[in-house]
Amino acid sequence: MDSENRFPFHYGAEAEQYAFYRIPKALFDNPVFSEVSTDAKLLYGMMLDRLGLSIRNKWVDENGRAFIYFTMESIKESFQCGNDKALKLLAELDTNKGIGLIKRVRQGLCKPDIIYVKSFIPNEERWTTADAELRTSEKPNSGLRKNRSPDIAKVEPNKTESEKTEINDTEKKYIRHRYGHYQNVLLTDEDLDTLKSEFPTDYQQRIEAVSEYVASTGKRYKNFLATIRNWAKRDAQKQSFSTPKRKAPNYTVNEGDCL
Repeated sequence: MDSENRFPFHYGAEAEQYAFYRIPKALFDNPVFSEVSTDAKLLYGMMLDRLGLSIRNKWVDENGRAFIYFTMESIKESFQCGNDKALKLLAELDTNKGIGLIKRVRQGLCKPDIIYVKSFIPNEERWTTADAELRTSEKPNSGLRKNRSPDIAKVEPNKTESEKTEINDTEKKYIRHRYGHYQNVLLTDEDLDTLKSEFPTDYQQRIEAVSEYVASTGKRYKNFLATIRNWAKRDAQKQSFSTPKRKAPNYTVNEGDCL
């Protein structure tokens, strides 16, 4: 089929049916981002899309910061590129070599990096804008604030905020969910399966014990599976030390004893 007739025209409101990635205008208007490539800006928009899904599903760390997984394979598939290009795009965005819009935390053990997607509004501009908003809000008005900054205004959800945001099976495997009475024990599905296998009769009690301890002390753990295992090992050691050793029976017969 020739290029003239390959794709149909839009009629009426048909364009509203699609899902879109939202890329902040500030990435193109603010000179701070002038050195960031268009592909890197697109990748940031795709990460923002996933961040919305993470927030709705409460995929956050122990500090309440939302994070995402975006593997190298996903980037290469999305941009139809090789490993070098994918690494370059991440480097443009990260805090180590790039603009600082994302922060990557390595997990090791062949697990994908945790990615924190940071705000595109620099702190100095954020406070200036917030002060202006506060002064505006103090003035009486009868209608909506028409001059509200588009970067911090609440926007209506669109199709990019649906549950259809694509996360592959590898990334789903490492998403941590909240468990325990205080919802502060973070475990992946694989972690939970491991606990069920190793502690089939009392894994829930062990999760609750850690949840209560973290809530009462404010202590934080990087790996809750390792913490629960460590507590179990410690409890087993205490039990072995507290169990009195049985003395071997003495069958010695002294002179004069009756058998």
